[in-house]
Amino acid sequence: MVEFSVIILSYHPDFAQLTGTIDSVLCQQEVACEILICDDGSEENHFSRLEAYFKERQFSDYRLLGSEKNQGTVRNILKGLSEASGKYAKLIGAGDLLYERRTLADVKEFMEKNRAECCFGLMRGYRRRGDGLEFPAHTSPRDIEAYRRQDTEKIAHNLMLCEDWVSGAGIFAETDYYRRYISMLEGKVLYCEDWASALSAVDHVFLKLYDRYVVWYEMGSGISTGQSSGFREKLFADNQRFWPVFDAYCQKRRRAEYGKYISGRKRKKRLEHIKSEAVKLLYKALVNPGMVLYEMEVRKQAKSGAFQPKEARPGLLEEEAFAKRMFGAEIAAPETGWKQEADPKRTTGRKQEADPKRTTGRKQETGQKGEDNAGC
Repeated sequence: MVEFSVIILSYHPDFAQLTGTIDSVLCQQEVACEILICDDGSEENHFSRLEAYFKERQFSDYRLLGSEKNQGTVRNILKGLSEASGKYAKLIGAGDLLYERRTLADVKEFMEKNRAECCFGLMRGYRRRGDGLEFPAHTSPRDIEAYRRQDTEKIAHNLMLCEDWVSGAGIFAETDYYRRYISMLEGKVLYCEDWASALSAVDHVFLKLYDRYVVWYEMGSGISTGQSSGFREKLFADNQRFWPVFDAYCQKRRRAEYGKYISGRKRKKRLEHIKSEAVKLLYKALVNPGMVLYEMEVRKQAKSGAFQPKEARPGLLEEEAFAKRMFGAEIAAPETGWKQEADPKRTTGRKQEADPKRTTGRKQETGQKGEDNAGC
């Protein structure tokens, strides 16, 4: 029985990066998963090469879902969700990777133990530089401590007023959760599916923090971390279309307690066309002093190393064999050196018998990219 449906989202993908994402799924241990590759109208979707690739890997539980034209991320995701058969789903972009070999099994265990419909984990950035890899810091959401404390009032404040989003790349959820909330965005929001977490918060369903690295996140190439002004315009347009959806859902669910955040956000939106940061800061201090306190707190967290787990295990990009398979034999070792692969036996996404020598009973703390966060 399929436990996790991994939906890989692609648009004009690089084949090596796409197969790297696939490999990070195929090497998952002690979990049964299927792979759905959803291409959003690429001129070259690599489907014929992918069929040969899966055959070589001896993996058959996959589907290739294409589109005749580009429809945007939200509809591309819904296409995959309509075919998904797992209780849980993971949405991941081509080029991003599951962090290590037990990521899906450990997240599933965490969600079952905490009865969580949805959760997210920490993300570790990566990018190619010359003949090596860099691992830049990645911060999402900016106020990570609110999730460590499970302070739902503060989380609601941060989402609904400060627009402090949790990157969709780090989120895991029950498949029905994704279907329920992402479908509300269809026809309105094109790209930013991660904003569905604000809609679930209206129903008092908050993301829980799984306080470990879960994803290697490719920095600098996606809609969120790319430098193109066109990307920023698309995000801004999505933002303008999202908030009427959110406000209408609050009204439908009669969540009067969130009215203060809606009013504060509308006051904040008046600043969007002001270029002077000093003027913006003064206005915030006058009309929404809590937003200034938020900004001070998140900057303190960024400097304090709050986005690193207490216990960091080696990830796939620190394994020499995996990194060289994805980037080529010429890739140089990271500054920390190559790490030893935890289990050299390759799996094919099917549940494996547990290793009696392996201890998995760790206690966990309950808990698009970093620049998705619009901030205050």
